[in-house]
Amino acid sequence: MELYSINTTAYPEEDMLLISDAPSELIEKALEPMVYEEKRGKAFYDHDEYMAKLKAELPQYTLIYILDPIRIEL
Repeated sequence: MELYSINTTAYPEEDMLLISDAPSELIEKALEPMVYEEKRGKAFYDHDEYMAKLKAELPQYTLIYILDPIRIEL
């Protein structure tokens, strides 16, 4: 399992945190068309829609979306 920070916009606060056993190449391949449409102004997607696409294209993998990670400051 890996923790991925998926950047789909120019704003780091909009990054999507995902824990998965899917290879990064497959995650990129699944999401790239959506991100391309969004960057061209043809569509707008939220993280739920990205997750739906990943689950549809990669059903054999575990996909866990982290909404708000808990930060621990020591």
